[in-house]
Amino acid sequence: MEYWTNETSRNLPPGSTLKQAEEFFSARGLRLSCCISGPDIKDAYVATERNVGRVLWTEYDVSIIVDVEKDGRVERTRVLRWGVGL
Repeated sequence: MEYWTNETSRNLPPGSTLKQAEEFFSARGLRLSCCISGPDIKDAYVATERNVGRVLWTEYDVSIIVDVEKDGRVERTRVLRWGVGL
């Protein structure tokens, strides 16, 4: 999580274009996909790095949520840890 927080902070600031965001993730081996929604997420893009950690029966992914404004510019990024398992 620290890696992605630092990378997005340095290299994908608010105001970046969606194309720049796609290139940013592609250069790091991930694909930026549309569209996800949730309680505080509305039609955002996501890139996910799978199986970055494990605790007992739970595997963890790191997902980077990219909120994009209507003009196609990055509004903000959020780095989340998602666990799958028991």
